[in-house]
Amino acid sequence: EFFMHDADWILILDADEFLSINHPSGTLDGMVADLNAMQAQAMVLTWRIFGSAGIRDWSPLPVTDQFTRAAPEFWNKGWGTKTLFRYDQKHLRPGVHRPMIKQQFRDTDYPDSVLWVNGSGRPLERWFKLRGWRSIRRTVGYDWAQVNHYAVKSVDAYALRKLRGNVNLKANKYNTDYWSLQDRNEVE
Repeated sequence: EFFMHDADWILILDADEFLSINHPSGTLDGMVADLNAMQAQAMVLTWRIFGSAGIRDWSPLPVTDQFTRAAPEFWNKGWGTKTLFRYDQKHLRPGVHRPMIKQQFRDTDYPDSVLWVNGSGRPLERWFKLRGWRSIRRTVGYDWAQVNHYAVKSVDAYALRKLRGNVNLKANKYNTDYWSLQDRNEVE
């Protein structure tokens, strides 16, 4: 946690997640400048689920070059989130998907005093600051940024992932149902 103290903004991503900047500036710096100008404390970034693109074999090529097909923008089965946030040690506890407001500040005016925005730079509702890690239709936004989530990749890569298991120790997580749900290829 000590490395967070010196950071201006923090984003915790898994190895199969990539930040995609859609901001009009085309840059992370431009997006962060706008977040700073609006005095935002957090940007909740919704996943965009990418599928196998019909690729069977494992390849060392970059994931972002191989798998270019994804779920439609408003396919809500994959609306998990990750959060780009300013670290505030007094009020926040870091989390995998989003920072949590510490219990002693939840029923104070703190949640109303901070601006959290979605991936389009629009303010989020109070409840989103307090619980959950999935977007709903009225909180999702991709205009400034999104997190591209490559949960399955190729058939070979998925088979290796299944053999390796997952960090949450969920038995049989990587089964055919998971593949069927995550292998989204509807749009380029």
